[in-house]
Amino acid sequence: MQTFEETMVAAVNLGGDSDTIGAITGSMAGAAYGLHSIPARWLTYLPHWNELRDIAGELISFPDQTKKGFVDIR
Repeated sequence: MQTFEETMVAAVNLGGDSDTIGAITGSMAGAAYGLHSIPARWLTYLPHWNELRDIAGELISFPDQTKKGFVDIR
C-alpha cells in the first residue's frame, strides 16, 4: 500500500470483523504515515475532531513533561 487511505480501504474490505481490523490498521497506519496522511474529507465526519486532536497532542507530549517534572504520575 502506498497511502493511508489505500491501506485502510484494503484492510476493511478484507471482510470478517472489519471494524476491529479497521481500528487496529488505522492506529498502525496512522503511526506509520502520520496525521497529515489522513484524508481531510474523512476528518469532517469524525465527531469532536478538534478535541481528539488536542488530546492526542497532550498524550504525545506527556513523556517529555514527566522528564521535566511537570506531571506527578503517582
